[in-house]
Amino acid sequence: MNSAWYGLRKVTSIPQAIRLVGRASLSRWLHVMFVASVASRSPVANEAVLRAMVRGRFCELVTVHGHPGDPSVRFLIGLLSCIDVLMGQPMQEVLDRLPVGEEVREALLESTGPHAPILRLAQAYEEGAWDEIDAEFTSTAGGRPDLATLYGDAVQWAGERLRSARLK
Repeated sequence: MNSAWYGLRKVTSIPQAIRLVGRASLSRWLHVMFVASVASRSPVANEAVLRAMVRGRFCELVTVHGHPGDPSVRFLIGLLSCIDVLMGQPMQEVLDRLPVGEEVREALLESTGPHAPILRLAQAYEEGAWDEIDAEFTSTAGGRPDLATLYGDAVQWAGERLRSARLK
């Protein structure tokens, strides 16, 4: 918050930070920092966090590039889609302790609702399930963005965030 990006203003409180960058941006940053903090536990945790961050960013980018929905919700769903592995608990138990909306719960627990197709698309892309990817694109609205470019951007973004989180 105190960087040149924000005009060298000194941020002295959380309400001031929220006013300066907005609630959505601050929430996103906090999610990333929380997940990145888990990554420091072990190399396995680091890989799981990287996958969650890539998945979240990929879901967000696919949404931004033509698929209807809220990109920030899609980011959260992708990010949380690996939280059961990170926490070593069933997804239901983890989500019962988190204040997430019903559409987020549906996507993560039942693979239903408006956000589920984009999460399934991300999972299929990670697995190289090209037939499933084609099927998801016929079931979702919007044009077909260049998934390879979006995925590459997501990998780069996640790697940069994890590296910067480790340096702090």
